[in-house]
Order: sequence, then structure tokens, then C-alpha cells
Amino acid sequence: GTTEKRQARNVPSNEPLEIFVDCTLEEIFSGCSKRLKVTDHFSNEIYEVKIRAGWKSGTKIKFPPRNGVRPVTFVLRERPHKYLRREGTDLIYDCTIDKKKVGKNLKLKIPLLEGEEVAEIYLKAGEVKNGSIKRYEGLGMPIKGGPKRGNLRVHFRVK
Repeated sequence: GTTEKRQARNVPSNEPLEIFVDCTLEEIFSGCSKRLKVTDHFSNEIYEVKIRAGWKSGTKIKFPPRNGVRPVTFVLRERPHKYLRREGTDLIYDCTIDKKKVGKNLKLKIPLLEGEEVAEIYLKAGEVKNGSIKRYEGLGMPIKGGPKRGNLRVHFRVK
């Protein structure tokens, strides 16, 4: 990918640098690699930071001193997503339904993080009430260390 430049700001020269790595929910879902250029006083170094699928915001990736750059700790920071939010390994989708449609059978298309994929959800007339939550297993974030995934939780609001 591209190389982002990160500047060390006012950190005493004997302490490790701590630098945030901003990632989208899609990047964290799939795992990704980021090339980051770090400038420390008069030294520059490029780091390849590998983000594993399912890591959580706040995860730290540490590098020892290198070519005049003191130790660096990269801290994963999750950017807000347009439709989904994350709670642990679950993904949350807030769905607002017009009160006129609650009495009808509904088909909802909920965007997922795998690119073009969407979850199609079918609801029977009267099945959804204001504040109700439906859970769909295995449609959430990857769980570290295996093929399992968290859940997709759809929170309904009737207007």
C-alpha cells in the first residue's frame, strides 16, 4: 500500500514513541498491512505494520529501536463506519423502520464488511417493535485465532 508519514511529537528522547494507526472497520475485518514512515529527530524509518483480522482498537504493535529511531509502539485506532459499529466481536446495525411498514412483511438489506455483500433479512408482519433487537450468528467480526465470527445485531427503531 501507500506509505503514510508519522512525526514524533515532543516525546523525550529516552521514551518509546507511541503512534496511532487509523484503520477502517473493513481493514480490521480482513486484516491489512500499512507502511508507515516515522521521523524521530533527524532519523527516518519505514515500518511495515501488519493488522490481523479481528484486532480491537487499542491493540499495540511494538518495534525495537532501529537505525537511530527509538522503540516504536503503534496503537490501532478504529475509524467510525458509515453504517455499522462494533461491540467486542459483534457488529451493530441501527435500523429505523417507518411505523406504517411494521404491519407488513419486510425484506431488509444490511451492508456487511466483505465488500459488496449484504445480509438479506426477512421480517414477518408485526415481528419488529420499537427497541427490539435481532441477532444473526456468524456475521460479525472475526474472532482472533480461528474461523469463527461474532454476531450481527440489528437494533430496530420504529418512527
